[in-house]
Amino acid sequence: MAMGNNLSRARAVRRGDVSGSRFGVPQPPSRGAGFTPVVLPLAVLLGGCGPTYAPPLRSTHPGAAGRQQPGKWVVGGSGNVYLSGGADVSIPVGNSPIHAEVGADFRMDDWAMGYVGARATYDTRHTGRGDNMPGKFKAPAPPEDMGFAIDGEFGLGAGLGGRGGKNKPKDPIAFGGYVGLGIAGHFSPWFALWARVRLQRTKASSIPTTTWFSTLAGPEFKAGPVLMYTGGGLAAYNNSDDDFSGLFAELGIAVEIE
Repeated sequence: MAMGNNLSRARAVRRGDVSGSRFGVPQPPSRGAGFTPVVLPLAVLLGGCGPTYAPPLRSTHPGAAGRQQPGKWVVGGSGNVYLSGGADVSIPVGNSPIHAEVGADFRMDDWAMGYVGARATYDTRHTGRGDNMPGKFKAPAPPEDMGFAIDGEFGLGAGLGGRGGKNKPKDPIAFGGYVGLGIAGHFSPWFALWARVRLQRTKASSIPTTTWFSTLAGPEFKAGPVLMYTGGGLAAYNNSDDDFSGLFAELGIAVEIE
């Protein structure tokens, strides 16, 4: 008799009787609403599951290495799928391959950070002519059509924001630093492929010191003084209370100024 009852239940499942089950597979009693694996990474970073972190100084990236040309300013802005982003200005140091940078990064109801830093670029589109090299700085000239560029960045910053932590004030003070590296292949005057990696370490009031890591790649396009890029990759953070990693994408636009 017991065998007959079990067989009847099995046939009911195969016929699509899903009462008390999900997609025909018996499920344990629900313990509350949850997130699917697809939604979980975005929900965590957006605050759906009580994350804990000190905010990053820079949540987006400047696109292709070599966009900062000697003697030219670059003003840009960018945003990502996690609804954060900001604006920055690259200020040329004479006619050298070095730029000073200042900018701000925001996320609504989460953080507002400001930073200052520097970027040094090695660009083969210039070095073949003898400019853009230490001790041989010349007046800026248009780069060659094709070449390879690599840059390094570092900076410090501070602001307000963060999530989690014990006895966290309403607007915790945050500060930290970052270092990064970028490479790019420039295949024409208007097209480049690039990749970047950045490491950040930040601290906020009553929130554990947080390490942020990001790496991404994508194309960049240039039309006159306007540059536009898009990219995607991996973002992650880690501290003594929490950790997270997930895929992300971003979009940015910048303008060169003589």
